[in-house]
Parts: sequence; C-alpha cells; structure tokens
Amino acid sequence: MTWAKFDDAFWSHPKVLRAGNEAVGAFVRMVCYCAQHLTDGVLDADTATTIAVHRKVLDKLVSVGLLERDGDGYRVHGYLERNPSRAQVEAEREAKTQRQNRWRESRSRAQVASENPANKGRVDASTTPSRDASRDASGAGTGAAAPSRPGPSRREEESPT
Repeated sequence: MTWAKFDDAFWSHPKVLRAGNEAVGAFVRMVCYCAQHLTDGVLDADTATTIAVHRKVLDKLVSVGLLERDGDGYRVHGYLERNPSRAQVEAEREAKTQRQNRWRESRSRAQVASENPANKGRVDASTTPSRDASRDASGAGTGAAAPSRPGPSRREEESPT
C-alpha cells in the first residue's frame, strides 16, 4: 500500500484557497490516484476528467497551478518532490519481500533444527520454560502472584504507627 503525502498546512496554501473546495477535493483524489497506481503524478485526460467531473474544475486546478497540462493529460505539480516515485516504491517493495523471505527461511531452519532428534533435551534461551517473575524476584517461593497494580498509597497522617 502506498500513501499520498500532504503537508498539514496544505489547506491554507494560497493555490488551494484560490482553487476552492470542489477543485481541491478533486485534486486530493487525483494525488491519491497517482499514489495508488504509481503514475509519478501523471493522469491521462480520461481519468482526470472522471475524477474532476466538470471541465471547469480541471481548468481551475490548472489556472491556480496545482495541475499542469502534460500532452493530452495532466501532471500534478511537484508530485515527485513530495511523494516517492514508482521506482522507489517498487524498490522498497522488493527489499521488503527479500527481508520477509530471509526471515521465513531462518524461521524454517530453526523449526527443522528444533525438531531434530539430536537436539532433544538441549536447552537454550529459546526453549527455557518461563517462570513466575514475582516469585523469583522475592526469593520467597510462595507462589503468590504479584498484584496486577500497586495498592493505593496512604497519606502520612493515615499510616499506622
């Protein structure tokens, strides 16, 4: 999943204020479309028109400088300055896939090693049974569990003497 990035001051930028709510709504949808489909900020005319609904909305976005004409389509102004390119997203996805594959392979090798009869009875940090920390810390060995939260503290005048 990709993310479209907007500065928290986007709403108050002069271009945005001049564009108006209808055009800005279409613009946000266009940026999200570009992020989702990895277009590097480029929209074909049909997609831009479908999102904007009215030609006057596209014209407004171009006139305020949020969109630029690009051949028969449009380009989101400054898209690659604020959002990762298709190549960057694909490289990050490939790196993530490789990390996940390495982790899965190491887990698989660990599973095979733990099932190996030669390793039965062998104890290491990953196979040591857990113990009750409250019992071990006190040294009392009473087996009583530690309270889940501390009891209320008393004011000095209330404490028994």
